[in-house]
Amino acid sequence: MKKALFAILVCVGLTQVPTAEAANYVFRFGDRYQELSRDPVGEGPGLTFDAARSSNTALAVGPGISIGLKVAGVSLGVGAKALYVSSSSGNGGLATPFGLTASVGLASHLALSGRAYYTPGTAFNSRLGGYSQFAAGLQWSLKPVVVEAGWRYESLGGRRGAPDSRLINGAYAGVGLSF
Repeated sequence: MKKALFAILVCVGLTQVPTAEAANYVFRFGDRYQELSRDPVGEGPGLTFDAARSSNTALAVGPGISIGLKVAGVSLGVGAKALYVSSSSGNGGLATPFGLTASVGLASHLALSGRAYYTPGTAFNSRLGGYSQFAAGLQWSLKPVVVEAGWRYESLGGRRGAPDSRLINGAYAGVGLSF
């Protein structure tokens, strides 16, 4: 597991070096979990990164790619991730969820944002059941500072009769920088 995690982190680090795209780097913390993420801002292709860990030793970490576009004042992103996921029960492997992100401006510096990533059963997973990641929240941004509050849920479906594992489920607060 340590070798796989190290390989993912090195690959993400190497992919971040040549990019000059706008992005938010946010540290979120909730009841019994922490997360660090990089989300592209604006239109066009961008690289993402998620590293989430709960206090019960469950984690999800890895890079992704997203394509952003604006439709009628709504910022949308379509993307895919390659996450190493490990539950507190020791079930772990690679999950490749696909999903959407959306952000709607409510006021000059305030936005409502959400994300939904999902992969069914064993379709795009290595030794795992389905994987789900959902989040919704409010984001206040006065460049370069970003402040967030919301709710996040991540789960890993059981495979071959194993029970489902909830990796993260709860409110969060976050702070970060936007470049």
